[in-house]
Amino acid sequence: MYKRMTIDQLKQTNTGFFKNLHAVYSKKGHQHFQAFMHKLLENTNSHYFFTSWNPLLRIQKHEEEYRLVDEVDKIEILCDQEGINEIHNILKNMRLVNKAATENKTIIEGLFQKCMNGDLQYIMEKPFVTYDIETTYTDEGWLASQYFEMAYSVSTQDVTKGLQYNYIDRVSMHRYLDYLLEYPGWIIGYNHIWFDNPVLINNVPWYGQAELEILNKKSIDPFLLLHKLLRRRLKLTKVAESLVSMGKTLDSWAEGAKLLQDWKNTGDEKTLRIVKKYCKNDVRITLGVFLYLLEHKKIHIEGESKEFTLEEMIQRWWAKNLVQENSDESNSQSWLFI
Repeated sequence: MYKRMTIDQLKQTNTGFFKNLHAVYSKKGHQHFQAFMHKLLENTNSHYFFTSWNPLLRIQKHEEEYRLVDEVDKIEILCDQEGINEIHNILKNMRLVNKAATENKTIIEGLFQKCMNGDLQYIMEKPFVTYDIETTYTDEGWLASQYFEMAYSVSTQDVTKGLQYNYIDRVSMHRYLDYLLEYPGWIIGYNHIWFDNPVLINNVPWYGQAELEILNKKSIDPFLLLHKLLRRRLKLTKVAESLVSMGKTLDSWAEGAKLLQDWKNTGDEKTLRIVKKYCKNDVRITLGVFLYLLEHKKIHIEGESKEFTLEEMIQRWWAKNLVQENSDESNSQSWLFI
């Protein structure tokens, strides 16, 4: 999955695209981008470049169209010869490229700024709250065994002081659930309809199916949207790296659960801070992914574009076949993509 950007958008955003491109042709002994491209495409129209064993860049040409893919920042550029000439002129002065990169906002910073400016603050005139929980468990395969430990939450209801991330511990869990049930807008998470929402309900014994339905009816879940579009179950870290060039702070949810258990056994506050940072970051990248989808309403994968409407973002999770899939797999661990 890639972000498809224009050259003008690249010039206004802090990415590694131009730096990575410059590093490739400089390493090949070329001083100028145009000469590099001419030599590169003399005999074949598809080239891959790596740093160590990791993919760095892909350059392809089909008829008169060029496709340049930065595999690090997951950025895809489609352009003609005029676009290649423009990139050449940009790369002639790397000092200005580096200066612009430091002055420009990153992709996720730009999305957050639009949210705080009001451009992406509401969905159908309603605000939205994004949240993520962390749990420990006794049996990984069952929702009922997940024990709520903490959550972070951020709302667009009032952004006059910026995006405020709020920490929720076990003691304040039930008050936070009341807040979500009464929230006058949408609830955003990643796989939260199948995980966070039911786990939160299960951990407050006086609530049940009726309250879960209230949460789900006003939930918008990018995980289910992407699952429906691509027929794949994508982990948050992969989606965030592809769409907003950010990843998780820990390798897995299970690692976070283990650290939480270690903290409960030892009382080590440093361990707790690591998990809190992980949880807060998950909320940040979930919000970034959602804002990206909300603004662009399309994704690009393997050269193909998948478009969707705001209505599809909101209603897609109701698809009967998706609900049936979840029911059929209720005894498996395949839904644990968080």
